Amino acid sequence: MKDLRHDNLNPFTGACVDPPNICIVTEYCAKGSLKDVLENEDVKLDNMFNASIIGDIVRGMTYLHDSQLRSHGNLKSTNCLVDSRWVVKIADFGLHELKFGADSGDDDSTDFEKQCAKLLWRAPELLRDPNARPSGTQKGDVYSFGIILYEIMARSGPFGQTDKTPSEIIKCVMRRDRNPPFRPRISKLEDSFDCVIDCMQECWAEDPEDRPDFKTIRTKLRPMRKGMKNNIFDNMLAMMEKYANNLEALVDERTDQLIEEKKKTDALLYEMLPKQGDYRKGSTYFGFIFANNPEECCLYSLACNEIRSNAEDFRKPGPTRLVIKNCVNNGEVMLYLKTESILRVRL
Repeated sequence: MKDLRHDNLNPFTGACVDPPNICIVTEYCAKGSLKDVLENEDVKLDNMFNASIIGDIVRGMTYLHDSQLRSHGNLKSTNCLVDSRWVVKIADFGLHELKFGADSGDDDSTDFEKQCAKLLWRAPELLRDPNARPSGTQKGDVYSFGIILYEIMARSGPFGQTDKTPSEIIKCVMRRDRNPPFRPRISKLEDSFDCVIDCMQECWAEDPEDRPDFKTIRTKLRPMRKGMKNNIFDNMLAMMEKYANNLEALVDERTDQLIEEKKKTDALLYEMLPKQGDYRKGSTYFGFIFANNPEECCLYSLACNEIRSNAEDFRKPGPTRLVIKNCVNNGEVMLYLKTESILRVRL
């Protein structure tokens, strides 16, 4: 395990076998799993991103199948991790004997539907075999890759939008008398490459012998990389530039929303102030102490119980001195009437 080193494999670093906390130490991937990325609507994935993600998985699985492990056995989007450079690294391979029975201590083990949801990527022949090896088979890995390929292109889960529960999906996949076999609907993938649709259908073929290997898959999906740079570093820089542009567009959208909310707040504050010429003797006013504009509001409240003056005083040019009874600290307040119909108060 420690000798397996590839750019698209999450390397095994070590393990802690001291009970009760038995754990496996691997490389940290900052972006989380591929499932997390696909479910994040703020992350825009264009054809270049999709081609890069799919290419990383194919290269990692090709290396894994050529290694002594021979197969993965649990390939799914939650086991495809994405690091800070948007490189996909395949995890959770090997060490099946060490991890055997790990789910028995999991709180989710009592939830049948959650357990079935973990099997949505497993090949039908492995689902039917109660004695299937935990390490799986190479043809089973190809089936799992076909489901992941659908996830990437549709971004709606391993079987898309469906009313069926995970257990019902598993039962449909396991049925031998169903023709055609139950698979994700490809009707929503009309805008995808034809080579991708053909490849995923071949990958989840009912007969394992009809499924291609990963070297053949890489050849079939080569049209996806048309127009992409040959140098992996140049391609990565281009991907990061597109991602940065997506972030800038997201920030601009959030900024526009913030400006609209501030406008609504300003309008509400203006409505709370008395209108010009709407001052009446003996009236009670509640307002705020403002500076030059509502943004500079001092957030102090002022309760005027009675203005001992005539309303005509407010229409006179220049400052008007008014005495307010039962006001803050029983003090005197200077009131200025501005041309913008904003009442400026200075203690």
